[in-house]
Amino acid sequence: MKNNNTHLIFAIVFASVLIAASLVFAAGVYGYINYYSTGDSSQGSFSEKMEQYIAAKQGEEQARQLAAQKRQEEATKGVRPIDATDHVQGDRDAKISIIEYSDYECPFCKRNHPTVQKVVNDYKGVVNWAYRHLPLEFHDPNATDQAEATECVAVANGNAAFWIMNGEIFERTKSNKSFPFKQLEPLVKELGFDVAKYNACMKSNETLSIINQHKVEAAALGISGTPANILRNNETGEVRFLPGAYPYEAFEAVIEEWK
Repeated sequence: MKNNNTHLIFAIVFASVLIAASLVFAAGVYGYINYYSTGDSSQGSFSEKMEQYIAAKQGEEQARQLAAQKRQEEATKGVRPIDATDHVQGDRDAKISIIEYSDYECPFCKRNHPTVQKVVNDYKGVVNWAYRHLPLEFHDPNATDQAEATECVAVANGNAAFWIMNGEIFERTKSNKSFPFKQLEPLVKELGFDVAKYNACMKSNETLSIINQHKVEAAALGISGTPANILRNNETGEVRFLPGAYPYEAFEAVIEEWK
């Protein structure tokens, strides 16, 4: 009986503390609202003040996001320009490059892929596209296996084969570790590439150094998510950073400004 009474007293005290804390929090928020909106607690209803408070906080969050994007864009100025080591679609001497760090098992990369493809197709001679690997740890081993597979196909069959394999993987994967290693060899065979050379390359892990180099580069640029699209004006060195699966119009706006 004594234990029950003790528990009851504790519960009453605990509930009282919670109620008091809630009242203090509400009073604090209300005071914040009054101070930062009008400075006068006599003007406006609580709901109006709350709306103003929420709008102010949203504005602060947007400002933080813009500042973070500016910092990231500044960091991406150090991106390596396209060179002979890159797999490139379009004219290598094009004025504008889209340098994409991507992951085959990333759903946003899957969404981004046809958008960038359309941009390159629509701006022939103006825009080129380099694909660099950034397989994310939580998509492995699948994402790294797929990256190695595209590189091994390229070793035996060249740049065009890389892009064919690249597009087919994005077309077939449902993302988030849905396209396993065992499906890669049959795909290589289906596409008509040299399976023996592919298997020898995969067994040797000879292309893993390329993938690791891309990951090091991405880290140096402050990139940790995919897709990371860096648009580079190859005449001026100016860059614009589009992190994520942006719509076609976002790429178009930058290209029309620069071309």
